[in-house]
This record gives sequence, structure tokens and C-alpha cells, in this order.
Amino acid sequence: MRFVLLLTISLLSFTVSAQLNITWVSSLPYSQLSSLWGYTAPDNTEYALVGAYNGLSIVSLADPAAPEELFFVEGAESAWREVKTFGHYAYVTNETGGGLLIVDLQDLPGAIDTVSYAGTADHPFTTAHTLFVDENGILYLFGYNVVFGLTGAYMLDLNTDPMNPDFVAVYEDHYIHDAFVRNDTMWAAEIYDGRFEVLDISDKTSFLSLGYAETYGVATHNCEPDASGNILFTTDEIFNGYITSFDISDLTDIQELDRYKHGDTALAIPHNVRVLGDFLVASHYSEGVVILDASRPGLLVETGHYDTNPAGPDAFFEGAWEVYPYLPSGLLIVSDILEGLQVLQPEYVYAAFLEGVVTDEVTGASIPLATIELTGTTATAQADLLGQFELGYHSAGIYDVSVSAPGCSTRVFADVELENGVTAILDAALDCGTVALPAVPDCSGWLAGTDHSTGSVWIQNYCTESNTTCTMTDLNGRMIWSGSVSGTDRYQIPVTTPPGIYFLADQLGQTRSVTVMH
Repeated sequence: MRFVLLLTISLLSFTVSAQLNITWVSSLPYSQLSSLWGYTAPDNTEYALVGAYNGLSIVSLADPAAPEELFFVEGAESAWREVKTFGHYAYVTNETGGGLLIVDLQDLPGAIDTVSYAGTADHPFTTAHTLFVDENGILYLFGYNVVFGLTGAYMLDLNTDPMNPDFVAVYEDHYIHDAFVRNDTMWAAEIYDGRFEVLDISDKTSFLSLGYAETYGVATHNCEPDASGNILFTTDEIFNGYITSFDISDLTDIQELDRYKHGDTALAIPHNVRVLGDFLVASHYSEGVVILDASRPGLLVETGHYDTNPAGPDAFFEGAWEVYPYLPSGLLIVSDILEGLQVLQPEYVYAAFLEGVVTDEVTGASIPLATIELTGTTATAQADLLGQFELGYHSAGIYDVSVSAPGCSTRVFADVELENGVTAILDAALDCGTVALPAVPDCSGWLAGTDHSTGSVWIQNYCTESNTTCTMTDLNGRMIWSGSVSGTDRYQIPVTTPPGIYFLADQLGQTRSVTVMH
């Protein structure tokens, strides 16, 4: 089928409730959208390929301030319509029927050609949930023909004739919701198994599982690796879901590194995450679009945000469905389900980082699990078991930093300068000495401390008539000692303790912490 040029111009003013390092350029209204993708023509004109409820909309961004729909290719009505490109061809799927729509874009802006692919006699094709094209020209159609049951991937070779692709194989061991493929490796989001799986797909007829791991929300929606293939980023499409980073360098020992979501942790739902160098760009349903500095995969820091959806977090599965961050101009194009196509201008800003070690100012021992707060912001961190911490924030500035730990005096460090893209160092020594006696002694109270010359722990009651029953545990909750102490004499606990932090609790639930250093 051949189309001629149809010009429609629509301008829509748009205001939003929140933005950070992303500005609005323009928008184009639709009644209901799902996904989208981008295409850049040989003359460098950029286009948005927009999945609407009843077809594919091809929009010129020659003037980003005035997006212009050139063609609309009608299709089966579907709430799911996904688009990907290979060369000057677009491939479009939906979950209602009609097969695979293939669009030749080479004659834009004047005309397009379209065909529909319905598979082979032995392997008919009707629908798919998502799709992906790898660098070798293999098209993967995920969650295909769901009416016949949950299926994995339907594969086509686009190289010989992109308008009439060759069937390759199908994979049916697990349902694949979405996936990323590179160098014959597939990172598959298996949403109904609540996990991602890494597969060697060198042999398209026999995938080999290399490793897998569950994600926090057990609703793994999409995943993308970084350029090295050692770090994977995932989304969970569920209320308790997050954008999560994993170390997958050893597929026999996959480790979660960090997780992040914008907005209300009980309501906000991330959808798709895209990797752009050191940054993640994610569509986040009711929260709009977020940009994360992922240069430290173990510390994901939001450095950009634009709320495309005015309904707020209660909108749940409304808002930003997909974001495409790969246009040469740097523009972001976003499909908001009810607010239409959004054209945005991002500024990719590295976070300002702060790191250091928290120690006891007398003994020099590390203080684990201390809390570090950037005063006046939402940025916080917790020290690890070695007392080490790292914190990131989107904006440079002069801040006060509060450092606190159980059993220690809180210390505030004034006028700490943070710069974007720079790591500041702050080593914090806290006063973790003996807990002071109250002004009016409470005879149910007691003191605890350490004898730094011997490394022993002592307990002392406030009053002569006191009798305190205590239990001492280490950081792992393992009991080190339990016993009773009477009177006001300082009692040395008869246990040899290695250096570290210990906790004491009495029969009334009162607790103390002590630091031992030999």
C-alpha cells in the first residue's frame, strides 16, 4: 500500500508540575498511546514513530517546536503497539491481530510503503507484545501469538528482504516479555517468572541459559545491559517495583547493586529503562520521565525529571509509556498514554558525590551503619559494615552534612562543597564515649563502655540497689555474653571480644552500643 503526503499541524501548550534538567519543547495530542521509537533519515531529519490505539503515526520533527504528523497507518485496535527500526524500515506489532506491520521509510517525507507479514504455513504469526532488532539484522518478536499460550521469541532474518523477512526459529522454553540482544547474547525479562535470564543464542534453534536472577518486585518488565555487558539495569512493572542495577560479570553469582524509583514508593511504577552511556533514561508511568546518573551502578542518582502526567501518582498505569533518547539532536521523545507525544530537551548532568569513612574519634575503629544526611535535601546514605559511605545529589552547592550513629554524638559538618561530576571526601570521626549520667539518676539505668587498654567491655549501674540483666550481641545478632550485674561497681564482662561494634540490651529493652578496639 502506498501513501501520499498528508499534512496536519497541531500545537499544544503544556505545563507540568515538576521538572529537573529537562525542558518541554512541544507536544502532539492523541486519544491513547502506547509505545514509540525514533528514526533519523539520511538527510538528518528526525521522526517519531508513535504507537496509537488504532495504528501507527509517523511524525516529522523537522521543526521540534511544531511536530507534524505526515502519515497515519491504520491497524487493529490495541492498547499495546510497539515499534522498532532496521535501516529505513519500521516494524510494528500489537496484541490484537493483523500480523507484523512493515513500513519502508526511505521516501519520507513524501511517501511510505507498507506490507503485512503473517508468518509461514508452519509458523503463522499474528501478534506480539514487544520486539527487538539486533546488530545482525535478526528481529525478535516477544510474547508472540499469546492467544495460543505464553511464548518466548519468534525470530526473523531481515537481511535478504526487509519487507519479506525469512523465518529463522522460535523459542518457547519461557515467556519473554521483552529483551535486549547483542553479540549473540540475550538479556530476557521473564515477567511471569519474576526474573531476568541471560541466554547464549548463538544457535537460534537451541538457546543456552547462562544464568538468571529474580528482581525485587518479581515482575521483571524490561532489561538493558551497559556497554561492557557486566552491568544490567531492569524495571519491575508493579507497585513495589524499582529500576534496579545488577552486577552480572559472574553469571554464577549475580549481585544486586542498587535500586531506585521516583515518587511514592507505594504507588509509583517504573516501565522501561534505556541505557545512554553513563545515564539511564526511564519512562515512569505517572511520574513521567527520569534520568539517572548510573556512572556508579551501585549508587543510582536522579539528575533529571519531567512529569508528563498531570494526574499525579494515583494515575498508576497512566503517564509515560516509552521514552526514546537516541536521536542525534539529543531530543527526548516520550509517549504519554493520555497526554500524547511529548518532545523534551534534556541536559545530562552527572551527580555531585560525597564519600568517606565514619570512625570513633578515640579508638579510630570504623562505625558501621552510620547515617549521613545532606541537610535540607532528601539525599541520605548509610555506612556499610566498614564504616564507608557514598552519597549523590543532583545539584552542586554548599551543604551541611549530618553524621549520626547509635551510641554516638551526632556531628554536623558545615559548608561542605559539592560539585557535579566531582567526588568530595568527608571522613567523619564521632564521639562514641560513655553515655553520660542523666541529671536525675534513674535507678533502672546503666552505663556501658570499653577499656581501651584491654579491649574489654564494662557495665555499671546508676544505683546501688540496681540489678541489670544484659545480653551482648555482635553486628550479626550473635550472642556474645549474657548475665546480671548488681550494685554500682564497674563490671568487666568476662569475654574476649575482637575489635568491632557490640550491642547490649537489658530486661527492660534499654540498649547501648560500644566500640571495641585493641
